[in-house]
Amino acid sequence: MSKATHYPNVRILLLLLFTGLRTIAFAQEPEQYIFSHIGIMNGLISDEVTHVQQDPLGFVWIGTLNGIQRYDGKRFVYFRHTDNNPFSLPNDKILGMQLDNKNRLWVLCAENKIGYINVTDLKFHEAAIRLPDFVVKKTPGSLFIDKQGNVLFILTGNGLFTYSERKNEFSEQSNLVQLPPRWKPLCITQDKISNNYWIGCDSGLAKYSSEKHALSYELNNPDKDAVINGLKDLNNITRILIDKKQRCWLLAEKKQLFSFDGTSHAVRSWNKSIADIVNNVVYEIQTLNELSDGSIWIGGANVFAKFDTATKKFENIPSDLPGEYSIRYDVVRNISEDKENNVWTCTNKGLYRFNTMAQLFHAISNRKPGNGKKYTAGVSSITQLRDGSIVAATFGDGAFSYDSNFKPKHSSLLPSPRVSQAWCIFQQSGGDVWESNHDGSLLIRHAVNGKEEMVPASTFDGSAVRQMVEDKNGNVWLGTQNGALVQWNKSSKKFILKHRLNSMIQRLFADSTGTVWAGTATSGVYKINSAGDIEDNYTSSGQVNKTLTSSNITDILQYNDSLYIFAGDGLNIFNIKANSVQHYNIENDLPSKSIINIVKDKAGYLWLTTQSMLCSINFQKQVVTTYSPSDGVYTSAFNMGSACLLRDGRIAIGTAHDMMVFDPGAIAKNGYAAAPDISITGFSVMNKPMDLDSLFKRPVIELNSDENSVTIEFSTLTYLNIYGVFYKLEGLDKNWQLTGRTHQAVYSYLPPGNYTFKAYCVNGDGIPSKHTTELSIKIKAPFWKTWWFLSFMAFVIVTILYWLDKLRMQKLRATESIRSRIATSLTDDLSSSLSSINIISELAKNKVSTDIDRTKEYIAQISDTSNRMIDSMYDVVWSVDPNNDSMEQTINRMKNFTAEMESLYPVDIVFEIDKAIYKLQPDMENRYELLSIFKEAVWNACKHSRAKHIFVNISYKKQVLVITVQDDGIGFETEAVKLGRGINEMRRRSNTIDASFTMQSEINTGTVIKVQKRF
Repeated sequence: MSKATHYPNVRILLLLLFTGLRTIAFAQEPEQYIFSHIGIMNGLISDEVTHVQQDPLGFVWIGTLNGIQRYDGKRFVYFRHTDNNPFSLPNDKILGMQLDNKNRLWVLCAENKIGYINVTDLKFHEAAIRLPDFVVKKTPGSLFIDKQGNVLFILTGNGLFTYSERKNEFSEQSNLVQLPPRWKPLCITQDKISNNYWIGCDSGLAKYSSEKHALSYELNNPDKDAVINGLKDLNNITRILIDKKQRCWLLAEKKQLFSFDGTSHAVRSWNKSIADIVNNVVYEIQTLNELSDGSIWIGGANVFAKFDTATKKFENIPSDLPGEYSIRYDVVRNISEDKENNVWTCTNKGLYRFNTMAQLFHAISNRKPGNGKKYTAGVSSITQLRDGSIVAATFGDGAFSYDSNFKPKHSSLLPSPRVSQAWCIFQQSGGDVWESNHDGSLLIRHAVNGKEEMVPASTFDGSAVRQMVEDKNGNVWLGTQNGALVQWNKSSKKFILKHRLNSMIQRLFADSTGTVWAGTATSGVYKINSAGDIEDNYTSSGQVNKTLTSSNITDILQYNDSLYIFAGDGLNIFNIKANSVQHYNIENDLPSKSIINIVKDKAGYLWLTTQSMLCSINFQKQVVTTYSPSDGVYTSAFNMGSACLLRDGRIAIGTAHDMMVFDPGAIAKNGYAAAPDISITGFSVMNKPMDLDSLFKRPVIELNSDENSVTIEFSTLTYLNIYGVFYKLEGLDKNWQLTGRTHQAVYSYLPPGNYTFKAYCVNGDGIPSKHTTELSIKIKAPFWKTWWFLSFMAFVIVTILYWLDKLRMQKLRATESIRSRIATSLTDDLSSSLSSINIISELAKNKVSTDIDRTKEYIAQISDTSNRMIDSMYDVVWSVDPNNDSMEQTINRMKNFTAEMESLYPVDIVFEIDKAIYKLQPDMENRYELLSIFKEAVWNACKHSRAKHIFVNISYKKQVLVITVQDDGIGFETEAVKLGRGINEMRRRSNTIDASFTMQSEINTGTVIKVQKRF
């Protein structure tokens, strides 16, 4: 058997019942309701609930004495008064609430502050009342909206006021309804059939015909309206209801309930009747309601009741009954019905929801004909006899007989009751009825002559018979408590002990081939042929593909010609043709591992009772649907072997105290309740809720890169039916996700990109919603990932690279220029030196024979010039070396030069150097020129000035490098040496590097040379 797709935890109930079920009368049983409660523990803002309304989208709006909440079945949105917010509620005490045909929720707050909430933008808009404020505040008021959408407000005893859209105010000038002169209005309603308005006043009842524009009341009744005439004696009318049968219900004379029958013209007071059903407790009716099924409900202080059309009486629904699913109240303030026919009951102890039309599971208590007593013993078996009557066997109260509608009846077919504990009742094909009892005896009433036969317990090894079944040959098989399998042979009319299976026989089943199957408590399933021989035994151990999930078998069912189902701890699907077993258990979405009963309905669905709840299986589609107390399954205490498929398709199951009866055909299994479309109910970005109205107006929800944490809330906006909801975020999720209880999709980090959120739901048959809800989301990339930014950055990078390359080229050109200048300078020096050497050499050559001293002097000059030329070449090589790109290396070069001078001349050279100078890193040209100027100054001081002491000061202040060379030589007149080669070279080199050059000298005092260069 191939495994199809499962829809876990999918639960759905049909809201519209089959007509046949509704006509089945369980008149002897007061109707039981399963209430679901919403209170403070569930998120309600206050247990003091006053009103409930459902908007067209499906949201339920809950008014309380502490504000308003919007409810989607999972979550609440709060609306309360907020200071300095003109769009919040004027105060939190909600006294009235009603939707108009423009989807505006009109709200009446304390002090008669009135206005509406736009259900799309969720803002409150207050409307004025044209009356003095002190009158409005001190008088009770009520709100009413008619079929045409007119909004009316009654200020009790003061007047009727109608809302003007143009003026945004309530005034008497806008009234469409007339009032009798000097009558003070207390309430108003509209007949949904005739559209007539009925006004309750202090002086009586009035009717205004919207068609004739005519007013009728006691003193002015030209049409002789029967209702006006019939109720003319009633005053102080505070509530009016005109039902579908044109009966008039009203509260008058201190809120007593009266009715007027439009057919019989009978007036009836219900005060005594209601006092009786509330056990004469003081009560006060506050609300009158008619539901869509035509039922009339009343509620108020200490009263909550429904009018039974069959008995013409009100049935009270007491407060504080035992059980989790009962209702608790002191006051029922209002009753409202939603689109699913759920009835929302507003009380002072929270909000209760129930559904009279969807409660398909009925509890049938055992009763005797003519006896109202309930018998609460557990039901061990249910059987429908050939005449259509239904019989039930119980532990402790004997057997009971009913007609097909479960009305108690006397049955001539049942044996006379002899003991109070019956196990099982069975009808033979010949019509005889067999009843097994706890003491082991068997009673048989023969259909032919009506005589009874008692079979002693010894026939069955002294053990009670739990199961009886007839095979195709007419033989009856009986299984006992201690495991004895007995056959009643049709031919011999005798009981024959066939086998002792040594385990309690919990289920016997005879198939169409004549084979009998016996399910036991500890020994699995026995297959017994028509001759009574055991052909096979299937247990939890043994050959692979033939083992059961457990040897405890509680029920056996033949699904079709080839498949049998053995129930116990899970389902065992036995293929008789392949002689193999497959397992179907809790992992296949069964609500419980332990299965007690299994029934196949007429549509082919399997119905299972388990230890936790009831469920059904669409065996073809492999879809499991569960039913719990919230669906009306009021118990899980089902008795083994007690399930029965009745001829009309209903299923009856014995429980610990009664019988649960339901019609599978009336439950939503074949598309009666289509899966609704999913609604997006909340959208949060970075845990901050967004305004849905504005979001939905955008084709795409665009979010910034830092708004990448998203929570999407969604709902079916159904409150009775529960569906399997699936969602997927295209662009991120690969597979559809089944939502949990929260109906919420959380994406804590969404990378930049385009996404589409999709959601749908499926019903119990796995049929999906007609439309898939979609929401487009775009997470913008951060600006550094956008195309324009990347393009800009590429441009910037290219520009920077170009600029760096340009700088590199400029530096290369500058370096080349420096090198060219240094080379030029060196060339000039060399040329000058070589020219000087050439000239001096010629002079020396001419004087060598005539003037030896002069020649020696020339040779010394040639030597000095050569040394200086070599030194200049060394300085050039030193300058272009990158290792010397620091002021420290320059100063070391200077010191090395002065050390040479001190070795050649009798001079003492002292340095004073500022430490800040070492931070400088002059380029090659500056180093070369500064070093050349320094050497020229020291050379001149040593050689020409004949100085004994030279002081060198190098400082760096205010970004200016200052080199001072001061000597104590002979000095000179500056005017006389302006054209000197050394001085001119120092000036030229200073100009080359944009440095200032100054020189001061006095004869016999010395010379001071100062060079200043800004860095």
